[in-house]
Amino acid sequence: ISKVILAIVILVLSGLTIPTIFLQHIANGVFNIQPFAVVTNQLLEIILNNYILELHPSFYLSFIALLIINLAVLVWRYRQ
Repeated sequence: ISKVILAIVILVLSGLTIPTIFLQHIANGVFNIQPFAVVTNQLLEIILNNYILELHPSFYLSFIALLIINLAVLVWRYRQ
């Protein structure tokens, strides 16, 4: 399940999702051919086929801690 979560994070944060969804009908299909789609597909294939090392659980703990800290800072900043 960790590989799937990591693949979703890469897809969401790669910057390819929004142009692909919202801009694919503009300019006669220019956005259907993405220049970095090959790189993203290869990276996802590497992750999902387990060619990289399994990540230690402390990586996930630090990632979750960073998310919580960022959310706390955002909430604290905009409540004042």
